[in-house]
Amino acid sequence: KSEKLLQYQFNKFISLLPGKTILDAGCGTGRDVEYFLDEGFDITGMYYKNANFSNTTWTGHNLSNYDFATTTLTGANFQRLNMRNVGLSNTPIENANFSNADLTGASLNNAGGYQANFSNANLTNAVLTGIGWPDTINFTGVVWSGTFCPDGTYSNDNGGTCEGHFTPPL
Repeated sequence: KSEKLLQYQFNKFISLLPGKTILDAGCGTGRDVEYFLDEGFDITGMYYKNANFSNTTWTGHNLSNYDFATTTLTGANFQRLNMRNVGLSNTPIENANFSNADLTGASLNNAGGYQANFSNANLTNAVLTGIGWPDTINFTGVVWSGTFCPDGTYSNDNGGTCEGHFTPPL
């Protein structure tokens, strides 16, 4: 019965919207955000702290300057997105796909990255210090300029790469 009421409320809300853009400034667990993404809406101006977006696909969104800190993004797909200056610190990103994404200036401090895919991503000026399981992450073709590596070193001091500097400091 409560699901039927919730569906009615969603449909009523959608019928009142002048377009396809929604600002959800207090998304809690992200239940409503997931629904509206599935319905093709553009979600803007959100703060996702403690939300769960496991296995979601984000297409066509500009996620620059968003703060996903402590949000669960396990298995999420961010392929080809603008994620400049995004906050992903302390965020579970296991098996997430960031291939070809622009993560310039992103903060991934202590993010759990087991088997994440960053192939061909732009990590210019990104901070990867302490990222978990860096040796399981696909970093093929990454742009490393000005990047703080998982072991705390600086890519520009490592010949313009973080290759060989994936082991986090003890």
